[in-house]
Amino acid sequence: MKKYVILALCVAVLIGAIWLIGAQTETRTATGYTVTAQKIDRTVRCDGIIEPVDTKTVFPPAYCVIDQVEVKTGDVVKKGDTLFTIDLELTQQVLVNSGKLSASAMALLEKSATVTAPIDGIVTAITLIKGAPAEVAKSYVILADTDTLQVTLNVPESAIKDVWIGQSAVVEGSAFAREFYKGTVTFLSAAANPQLAGVTAIGAVVSLDETDASLRLGLSAQVHLLAETFEKGLLVPYDCLGRDSNGDYVLTVENGKTAQRYVTVGAELPDGAVIVEGILENDVLVREAETFENGEAVTLL
Repeated sequence: MKKYVILALCVAVLIGAIWLIGAQTETRTATGYTVTAQKIDRTVRCDGIIEPVDTKTVFPPAYCVIDQVEVKTGDVVKKGDTLFTIDLELTQQVLVNSGKLSASAMALLEKSATVTAPIDGIVTAITLIKGAPAEVAKSYVILADTDTLQVTLNVPESAIKDVWIGQSAVVEGSAFAREFYKGTVTFLSAAANPQLAGVTAIGAVVSLDETDASLRLGLSAQVHLLAETFEKGLLVPYDCLGRDSNGDYVLTVENGKTAQRYVTVGAELPDGAVIVEGILENDVLVREAETFENGEAVTLL
């Protein structure tokens, strides 16, 4: 009877050993990612507003009374278009009553009875009223020059180290005719401004290389400032990366098993991390790396 018990124990031990060996050599299925080298741009994204580079202020030629106002705020005008006209008869009466009538003043008003736009642009402000007096030194009409446009933006404090004057920029907008417009950073404020929600930002300006009619003043824009270029960058999806007490790592597949390699991340982008040390082009990495162990047997899909 005793020998049967010993035999049963031996069989159990053998079965357990076979199970343990099978468990240790079990192969799991993994999804692979092949590393390729490509040109990668790291950008800083900021929100901005389309604004004119220059404006023109139009003044009355002399003290006068306004006759007709031909434009309103938001109107697009061409150089030479009439902005407003002067009521010469009523102006003369006012000047006579005030004792300020002079031959030179009336000659100037007669010559400039119709005031026209000095540039192509958009009327951004006009405060003239028919029949109301207008002072010679007071601004009543402001035109925004639409030939040259810029984007004003706020750069978050966390990104200011990656922004400089002369930096290349790409401008996009949902209302724009083109997919993107190129520009250059031409201004960077020397002082920070507190923004909403406690965020501090630096004011900046991007001048546009080209414009068209779709770039309307006041439209919002998304600006991507080129901070860094990796000519042969190795972009790795984030699920290929793991992290332990020693740093960031990836798992490659060598002879059917995972092999842990520690890597150096050069930049973090929306689509993944740029690896500058630790892997090579054409390496095959395991996705969902943190769910696998180093040295684990795997079969790649």
